[in-house]
This record gives sequence, structure tokens and C-alpha cells, in this order.
Amino acid sequence: MGATTTFTVNVSSSGRYNVTLRYANNPGDKNAAQTLDIYVNGVQVRQTHLPALANWDMWDYKTESLALSAGDNTIAYKYDPCDGAHVNLDAIIVGTGEAANLALNRPVVTSSNESLALRPSNAADGNAATRWSSAFTDTQWVQVDLGDTYSISRVVLNWDTAYGKSYEIQVSATARTG
Repeated sequence: MGATTTFTVNVSSSGRYNVTLRYANNPGDKNAAQTLDIYVNGVQVRQTHLPALANWDMWDYKTESLALSAGDNTIAYKYDPCDGAHVNLDAIIVGTGEAANLALNRPVVTSSNESLALRPSNAADGNAATRWSSAFTDTQWVQVDLGDTYSISRVVLNWDTAYGKSYEIQVSATARTG
């Protein structure tokens, strides 16, 4: 195993929290996202993808929705053998347990996309400066895999100036209709 950076955080109650990492990277000629594995209280929970930055002097933020227990928790960012990371880690910010974005950085599938720059993953990246755009036809759709079963009480859609006149929100345990 490679390098590890561990943070200890204390939360008042168990739940999902938005944990935001401040990082810098410069992948050089690769121009690809760098990866690290995230561990919470010693258990690997996911691999995070940190988008490439222009140089080491730039800093960016990556937010993940993580399940934390009441009291002290350790959040570790590890360079495991399957990772490709040249990353500087600065700090994390832990948001409240209220209204965690369950779709944040989760896998996204769409009916189409207008261009590579307006790719499906933008729909759930939490970045107001990016967006997904479909082909310019009716019946386009976006599907986000939340990775587990949740009770959903609210869905927030941030529309571009060109947006659908009508839409339908569907939930499924199997990613199928009917």
C-alpha cells in the first residue's frame, strides 16, 4: 500500500454527511482524473475520482456523501494498488447530516448526451459550473444509481436556461420500469 492521509472528525449523530476534500493534483501528460480509496473507520467505502487540474498551484474540492457514526470517526484517503494518484490533500470539511445529496458522484446513465464536455457524470457531480445536456429531442432521461435503498423525501433539479417543459421522477430498486 501507498500513502495515507487520515482525518478524525466528531459528529453528534449517526447519518450521512457531505464530506468535502480540498486537493491539488497535476497528472502531467495523462490529463486524467486521479483516484484514491476512501476508508471510514477502517472500512473501505469507495474509490474517489479527483478531476485533473491544470497545475499544482490550483486547488479544488470533491464532496462525497459518507455514512458516519455518532462520536469520533476516522476518514482516510489511501493510495491503494488499484489507484493512480499524484495528489496533495489539504483539509476536509464535514457538512451537516441534514439533506445529504445521495446522488453526489454516483454512477449516472443517460439516454444521450450532447457532447463529451456535457457528459452524464456532470448531472451528479455537485458542481454548479458543470451540467449534463441531452440530445435535442423529447423523451430524454437520466438515471442515477444511489447504490442502496433510501427513503427519498426531496429531489433537487438545477435546470439550465434550456430545460424540459415536463418531467417525471421515478424510483426503482432494479433500475427497470414496470
